[in-house]
Amino acid sequence: MLSFIIMVSLAAVVGAFLYISSVQSKKSGISTASSKAFWIAESGVVYYIDTLLDGDDDWSDNGTLGPINFGEGSFTVETSNASINDITLISTGSISGGGVTITRKIQYTARRPVFSAFSGEYALYGGGSPGGSGDINLNQCNNGEIYGDIYIEGDFTATHSAGLIQEGTVNENQSGASIPEVDWSYWQLQAGAKVFTGDKTFDQTDYSEGGVYYVDGTVNLGSNFDFYGTIIATGSINIGSTEEEALPANKAKFFPASGQPALVSGGDITIGNGNNVDCNGAVYAAGSINIDQGNNIDFFGPLIFGDELNGDNVGNIEIDMHNDSYNYQEHIVVDGFTGGELTGEGSAGLYSLKDFKEIYD
Repeated sequence: MLSFIIMVSLAAVVGAFLYISSVQSKKSGISTASSKAFWIAESGVVYYIDTLLDGDDDWSDNGTLGPINFGEGSFTVETSNASINDITLISTGSISGGGVTITRKIQYTARRPVFSAFSGEYALYGGGSPGGSGDINLNQCNNGEIYGDIYIEGDFTATHSAGLIQEGTVNENQSGASIPEVDWSYWQLQAGAKVFTGDKTFDQTDYSEGGVYYVDGTVNLGSNFDFYGTIIATGSINIGSTEEEALPANKAKFFPASGQPALVSGGDITIGNGNNVDCNGAVYAAGSINIDQGNNIDFFGPLIFGDELNGDNVGNIEIDMHNDSYNYQEHIVVDGFTGGELTGEGSAGLYSLKDFKEIYD
């Protein structure tokens, strides 16, 4: 009788051991499958970038890829928030076995490397020109608004500027601040027939044709026009004020094509006596940007300067990277410049991956 009880007890212990071992084995198998599904999802992100993003100048029109068989399973990659230089990738890795399918879903944002000055992170970016200070000097700039960070080689000074609002981080005395250099041959090629040798004055002619206007000299602009396109000048750009006289710059508006700057100068950019000047896009001066007297001057894109930004006696100036009418983040400049500080540089200089998270449905 005792031996029978012992045998029954042993059988129960062995049965329990085998059950526990079976459960642990299943858990181990599920854990292994889950890990494999995760790495398949990771591989889907890399595959998507190598297959569809590498060499593509515009990421905004990329969509779903898959399902694609990979290893012991498969992946499907979906997209969201796609723009020219940024795209969110949502990759689902799946692996099946024993009538069970294990999935893992992950998300990354891929970003193309762009020049820090043009990235849209900074409303004002200055420094890097030989002999330049990278300073910002604002005097009597009343009721002004600056929405975005500031990154400059020198100092930020605002005096007698009642009501000036600055939302963002001010990064002063940054030795790494370095604006890129203009690739003049690139822009001359882009201009095609719109290449002008010598100084040029743009009057109130119709500029709705768009495109790039390349001037090997100084550019002077007057009033009452909507300029659709990009102005590239090897010399200075004067809006309202010329070297000889001060003319009012009233109702001057600039609308560049997406992905292109509004104004590029190899010297200084000066706005004098300006009223109702709107600039939708990046403004670049290898020298200084000078705003001397005026009201209602709006920049919906970064101001980039190698030497200084000077504002004197200006009312209602606005610099905004995320304006409702023109969101610069959707029009970031990538081409036409060389050197300078880069942001978002990743593997082989192609892309960076950020904002990882795992999604649990």
